[in-house]
Amino acid sequence: MFPCSPKCKSLCIGPPKIEPGILYTIQVRGVNGRGPGEWSKKTITRFKMAPPKRPDKPEVIPSYTDAKISVCIPGLKEANGTPVEKIIVQYCEYDNSGNWESETLTIEKKESQRIHEFIMHGLSPYTRYFFRIILINESGESVPSESVDVTTDVPIPGEPTNIRPSSYFTSDMIKIRWNPPIEYPEFVDHYEVEYKRKKKEFDLSEEYEVMQTTKLSAKAPNLKSDTWYVFFVKAVNKNGKFGESARVEAETRWKKAAKAVLSPFVFIGGTVGGPVLGAVGGGLIGGGIVNPDNVDTKERSVAKGVGGAVGGGLLGTVGAPLMGAACAHLFVHGSVDSDQSDDEN
Repeated sequence: MFPCSPKCKSLCIGPPKIEPGILYTIQVRGVNGRGPGEWSKKTITRFKMAPPKRPDKPEVIPSYTDAKISVCIPGLKEANGTPVEKIIVQYCEYDNSGNWESETLTIEKKESQRIHEFIMHGLSPYTRYFFRIILINESGESVPSESVDVTTDVPIPGEPTNIRPSSYFTSDMIKIRWNPPIEYPEFVDHYEVEYKRKKKEFDLSEEYEVMQTTKLSAKAPNLKSDTWYVFFVKAVNKNGKFGESARVEAETRWKKAAKAVLSPFVFIGGTVGGPVLGAVGGGLIGGGIVNPDNVDTKERSVAKGVGGAVGGGLLGTVGAPLMGAACAHLFVHGSVDSDQSDDEN
């Protein structure tokens, strides 16, 4: 109750007597020396005071290029008597502080929830941002909320492409190669390679061997000969997250290949190369090393025979094993021109 002079035709009532957003019933009556008179008819009203109070800072949950924004919509009292009609979300990059961009969201009158959520699109991955909000009612805008400092996530790279065995492999080592993923290759921190024997691929009792590399190739050492292996390669970002793995199979060489290749060349060297080298040796001895003027035909024939025997023996006992060993090395270890360079990616 507010007493006033009879000369007053109006009365201004405000805080703290009147709170915003509350329905009030107003009546007027006169008072004289004999007491109060009757109350006037009731007037029901809700006072509109001012723009909303400063809102709480929003909750921001970022992903790669989006952010989920949760805003607490204040009641009428906190909104100073008038419902919030719009929310302005302001954001800017950390390196561009002060240059705020804005998006406006309209709040439908039928919406009664206290928390309003929406998604902000078009952000840059792995970028630091500031977010803040402004509330609007029909009386005006609130002051901006406190800023929230967030960083969008590092994207998860896609599956490595074109995974394949290298031409360089041995009886106990396999080298594999791959190309970068198509999706987010710039966010690859390293590659993780897992491998095990193919026949144990689905056997949980045998664990995968794991290695990491920043190259586009990897060598798996200390393998079993003449055995198939299965390899999985995944691209990992700096947060340790990864997407799909690329799969490839490869086989080690046969460890006994050297003997298999050596034997034919020993035989060929002794049976074919011997007479050839013998003829050459005989020619040298009979025609070049021994003076033909001092050696008759019979002696020259003997020289050729000795040369043939010596040449055949040398090629059969020395040359053929060397040739066999060289071929066996090529079979087991690959050619010199294979892609075995560690300098390659």
